Amino acid sequence: MELKALKTRIITLNEKIEDVLDEYILPEENTILAITSKLISFCEGRAVDYQTDLTEIVHNEADFVINGNEKNSIDTVVNGVPMPNAGIDKSNGNGNIILLPKSPFESAANIHAYLIKKFNIENFGVIITDSEVGNFHKGTIGFTLAWAGFKGYIDYRGTPDLFDRPMTITISNIIDKLASAAVLEMGEGNECKPFVIVKDIPFLKFCKTSPSIEDIQLLQKESLYDS
Repeated sequence: MELKALKTRIITLNEKIEDVLDEYILPEENTILAITSKLISFCEGRAVDYQTDLTEIVHNEADFVINGNEKNSIDTVVNGVPMPNAGIDKSNGNGNIILLPKSPFESAANIHAYLIKKFNIENFGVIITDSEVGNFHKGTIGFTLAWAGFKGYIDYRGTPDLFDRPMTITISNIIDKLASAAVLEMGEGNECKPFVIVKDIPFLKFCKTSPSIEDIQLLQKESLYDS
């Protein structure tokens, strides 16, 4: 697998995502384009003034608040994904608090459709990435908010293991493994590398449709503590 991060200029609020893609992206067959969610949010104008009360924003953005008593970190669920503070972020906001994209799967599908049509390609995927804190270690890791254009997992259930024992639980989460590698290439400070091109992924199965509700739910945690 080969990953290449693309350095860009600073993207400003309410730029058209298509204009940014036209400026930097030349997609190829059998590749994945990973995009940081913050760029999507900037282009969608998903930002509020830095002085706005953080707790109020979190409660407005979250689908469900698990623990609303902590001032600096509130456990929430957004779009079926457990995450602190409804995924909002003060870093690299240029005076703004950045919210998550409103409908990340719709954003991923639109970007995927735009690029495959413009460049007349078929086997191409899109991942919208973000960062989260792992369950057992300090520090952030990458994960996928949404994806389009490929199957996001390998289902090993019903297949034999090395010693012919039937596997009953294992599902390989492709999207978050790719997202974590992409976020590592992007960096999370002032690197200004919001895009990563991922090539040579031999096990990937591309498809022309967006993931189904069943595909999405299969990879979602049921709680903050579900592995």
